[in-house]
Amino acid sequence: MNDINFTYKLQDASKPIDFQISDRAFVPTATSDFLIKGCKKEIKAPGKLLDLGCGIGIVGIALGLMDCATELYASDLSKDAVRLCEINAEAHNIEIEAKIGDGFAPWQGSTFDYIVDDISGVAEELAVKSEWFNNVPCNSGKDGTLLVVKILEEAENYLIPGGKVFFPIISLSNCDRIISTAKLRFKNVMKIDTNKWFMPEELAREIDLLERLKSEGHINFENKFGKIICFTDVYMAFN
Repeated sequence: MNDINFTYKLQDASKPIDFQISDRAFVPTATSDFLIKGCKKEIKAPGKLLDLGCGIGIVGIALGLMDCATELYASDLSKDAVRLCEINAEAHNIEIEAKIGDGFAPWQGSTFDYIVDDISGVAEELAVKSEWFNNVPCNSGKDGTLLVVKILEEAENYLIPGGKVFFPIISLSNCDRIISTAKLRFKNVMKIDTNKWFMPEELAREIDLLERLKSEGHINFENKFGKIICFTDVYMAFN
């Protein structure tokens, strides 16, 4: 495994902090940053927090450093990612319980104040062509919703009464399906942040694939200024 460093700037922090990453664990993207900022804005009191699909731990650790968690838990399907999550937590003096496993499988019988879901939601045909998923599987289905929908269908079983789940929705997936699932499971579903960004060049070249997936209703994007523009929304749901 090739370990290198990734630098991230916390909100209101005087200097950036370093995270150890590798070529066998998901490398943080702008979506992680959007999710951290959205959670920080909405978490009014620290609580027991689960970073689901934690990767190297950047979301949970950042929220821990910003006093959003009294207890921090994390899990990922990748044992390499969990190892790095533990290393990064220790480097920043954050206590964490990290487990290897798929979705909520490692947390049977546990409940949390906050669940932060950073499990990918990108149409699978695009994911395999993206640098985001080099050496990392993305079994997200034709419309990119398979993993996110499964989490939302189960999340209420792992929340305390009044607990909240946070999740990003990327326009390179079927956003309507994800939102519909959330509304079936939770009384309150709120968009707490939205961010637009230019599609990476390696995906922008796949214009025929992009147009087909869009026409089939699997993804969405805009064409402006000669660029393809996508968006990431961050949602909060609770009963």
